[in-house]
Amino acid sequence: MYRTISFSICIFSCVVCVFVPAQAQVHADKDSTTYYGVASYYGSRFNGQLTTNGDTFDARYFTAASNILPMDQYVLVTNLRNRRKTVVRINDRMAAGNKRLIDVSEAVARRLGFRARGLTRVKVQLIPAWMINWFDLAALDSMQHTDDMK
Repeated sequence: MYRTISFSICIFSCVVCVFVPAQAQVHADKDSTTYYGVASYYGSRFNGQLTTNGDTFDARYFTAASNILPMDQYVLVTNLRNRRKTVVRINDRMAAGNKRLIDVSEAVARRLGFRARGLTRVKVQLIPAWMINWFDLAALDSMQHTDDMK
């Protein structure tokens, strides 16, 4: 009997772990510059389409879509599974019913190590405007362009 109960609890836990992240709600810290939620990615089938801010989407660039984060904001995205980080620019919006925090390009998903998985829990931190001046953003964009899309 105990084995049956333990097995049932194990199965339930596995189901919860698999299905809950896709439905997870976005959580923001008190300072509203750090957000926690689920990230997904959109791939090269959207290449050439216009984004909300008028850019042409390219899956090789480090860009993202979000309904919560400010448009044209640079953010630091951290994959909470493996602690990989990268800087991306928000240049698009997601579908209205999408409950995820961020939808990143395929290049970002590769860099963060979740392309094969499709979804991951992330921490997203807004990069303050005064700090952006410290970066050469044109160089940052060109450095993060990946030609190894397969």
